[in-house]
Amino acid sequence: MTASSICRKTAGKSAKSRIAAVGTIAVVGSLLLSGCGDQTNDKESDSVSNAPLADKLPADIRAQGVIKVGSDIAYPPVEFKDKSGNTVGIDPDLGEALGKQLGVKFEFENGTFDTLLGGLRS
Repeated sequence: MTASSICRKTAGKSAKSRIAAVGTIAVVGSLLLSGCGDQTNDKESDSVSNAPLADKLPADIRAQGVIKVGSDIAYPPVEFKDKSGNTVGIDPDLGEALGKQLGVKFEFENGTFDTLLGGLRS
């Protein structure tokens, strides 16, 4: 086998993997955009009385009204700090949507992976 035949074989594989990566990004992007529906704020929809899954939560969590999420907030677009220091990204968006269904607020707290594991144990 010559060097040129090896290069042709690996070039074909890398081109296929690039096409697969672009296709994956396109599918994920279209799925994310398909979730962008009516984004109007209705104060009544934020209340616990309109949260369809609020009764599924334990009473103590419902009473607190907050679910704290420990996360290493340094991985855009999943979760990161914007210029004003707010936590933004896919995970906070999902937390907000879950919070509307559960009638609680999701608060993201920054931590490193090793401290997050210790926090779970305690």
